[in-house]
Amino acid sequence: MAALDQQRGFVRTAFEQVFESGRRVAPSGERHTVLVDYWRQIDREAQADMLAQAGVPQAEQAHARLQEFARSSARAQLSARGSARLDRLLPVLLDAIAQRADCVALLDRVLRLLHAVLRRSSYLALLDEQPAARQRLIDTMCASTWMAERLAQHPLLLDDLLDTRSQTAPECADLIEAECTRALQAIDETDPEAVLVALNELRQSVAFRIARATLFTQQEPAQSARQLAWLANVIVRRLLTFASNEVAVQHGRLPGGGLAVLAYGSFGAAELGFNSDLDLVFLYRPGSVGESEGPRPLDAQRYCSRIVQKVLSLLSMQTTAGRLYEADLRLRPDGSKGMLVSTLQSFLDYQRERAWVWEQQALVRARFVAGDTDMGARFDAARREVLQQSRQQSEVFREVAAMRMRMRVAHDRSRDERFDLKQGEGGLVDLEFLLQALVLTHAAHVPALVDARETADLIARCGEAGLLSGAQVAQALAAHAVLLARGLACTLDGRARIVRSDTPIEHARVAIGRLWIAVGLPPTVVDLRAAKN
Repeated sequence: MAALDQQRGFVRTAFEQVFESGRRVAPSGERHTVLVDYWRQIDREAQADMLAQAGVPQAEQAHARLQEFARSSARAQLSARGSARLDRLLPVLLDAIAQRADCVALLDRVLRLLHAVLRRSSYLALLDEQPAARQRLIDTMCASTWMAERLAQHPLLLDDLLDTRSQTAPECADLIEAECTRALQAIDETDPEAVLVALNELRQSVAFRIARATLFTQQEPAQSARQLAWLANVIVRRLLTFASNEVAVQHGRLPGGGLAVLAYGSFGAAELGFNSDLDLVFLYRPGSVGESEGPRPLDAQRYCSRIVQKVLSLLSMQTTAGRLYEADLRLRPDGSKGMLVSTLQSFLDYQRERAWVWEQQALVRARFVAGDTDMGARFDAARREVLQQSRQQSEVFREVAAMRMRMRVAHDRSRDERFDLKQGEGGLVDLEFLLQALVLTHAAHVPALVDARETADLIARCGEAGLLSGAQVAQALAAHAVLLARGLACTLDGRARIVRSDTPIEHARVAIGRLWIAVGLPPTVVDLRAAKN
C-alpha cells in the first residue's frame, strides 16, 4: 500500500502540472462551494465577482446569462422538488463548464437545454444523480453546436445521449429499417401526423448517434456519410408507401403501374451530411389501362404526380419533432420546367437526345432508392446504356471544364485564406467532376466504372482500369477523406463548409489539381472577383 500510495502521488502531481492553468482557479471543493453560494443568491445579491472567484472566465457575461435564466417563467413554475434538483444540479454544471474552453458559449448551450427540460423532472433527476450522464452531456455540448442545438430543440434525444446502450451508430441499413418498423408499429400508421412524428424522432435519434460516433469513437467520415444515406433511404421508402396508400383511398390503385424514386447527388453517392437536402427524380409506369380504378379515377401521370406531391409535402412538413428533409428536384429532365414525374421511356429519350453533358455527369451518382423494384432494375439498365455511350473525350472534357468554371463563379465562397471545401478550386466538386469525366469517356470499354456511385469506389475503379496510377489513387483517396471529414466537422460545429486553409487542406487541393491536369482536363482557374464583377 505504501508503494501504491507513492505511485498515486506521483501520478496526481503529474496531472496537476499538465492541467495547471495560467490563472488562479479555486480548488475543486472551494470552487463548488462558491458556485453553490452564488446560485443560492441569484435572486437577491449574487454578483459576478463570485463567478470570477470560482474561476469562471468572462464572469460578467456568464452572470448576465445566469440571471436571465433565473428570471425565466419556466424556472418560476418549477415544483419544490424540481427546484431543489435544479439548485443541486446547476452549480455542478457550472463547475464543469468553468473548466472548458469557450465557457460562455458552452453555458449558453447548457442553459438552452435546461430551459427545454425544466418541466421534465426525470431528466433533471438523471442529470442530478448521475455524474457519468452529466459528463457525457458536457462533452457533447462542448464538441458540437449541431448536437447541442438538436438536444435543446428535441429533448427526447437525451435518451440516446444518456443511455449507454444506445451509443452506437447503425452498422447496416437493415438495423435502421428494423428500428423504423418498431417505431411505426407503436402508432396508428394511418394517422399522418403520428407517422411524421415517429419518422422525425427516428431521424433525429439515428443522426444523433451517428454524430456521436463521428466525434467520440473516431468513426470514419465516409461511414458516417453512408449511414446518413441509409437513414434517408429508409425514410423515403416509408413515406412513399404511406403516400401511395393515402392516394389509393381516394383514387384506387393503378393496375400494372409503378413509381420509382431515384437519388442523385450526395444522396445517390451515399455521401450525405447532417444537414444535406435530397436530390430526387421520380419515374412512373402508366400501367395496363392508363388510369386508376377507384371511385375517383385519375390518369396515370396525374395519379403518380399526386403521390409525389404528397411525399414532398411530408418530407418538408414541420412537426413537433422537427422536419425531415428539403428535397431538390432540379435534376429531373428539363429541370424546373420539366414534369414532376416522367415515364422511363421519356427519361431515356431525354438522356439520349437532349441531355447536356452535366446531366449525364449527374447520372453517374444516380441510384434507385424506393418504389417499384422492377422499374428500379429497368432504370439501372437505362443508366448503364446512357453512360456507356461512345463519346469524344476532347468534347466531354471541354464541356466538363466549362461547367465547372460556371459553377465556381456562381457558388465558390472561398476568399483570401478561407477555402470552400465543396466549390473551391481543388475541392470536392472538382474531384467529382474529374471522376465523372473519366466515366463518361471510358465506360464504353470499361463497364465496371458504371457500377460505382461513391467517390472512393469510383477512384478505386479508375485505378483498376489503369486510368489513374497507384500513387494517384492513393492521393485522390487521401484528399477526398480530408475534405469529407472537414465538411462533416463544419456541419457538426454549426458552420458553413468554409475553412481556414492549412497543410492537410493544401495537400488535398494540390493533389486534386494535379490529377485534373494529369488526366487532360482543361484548366478552370478563374479570378472570382473579376468574374462576378
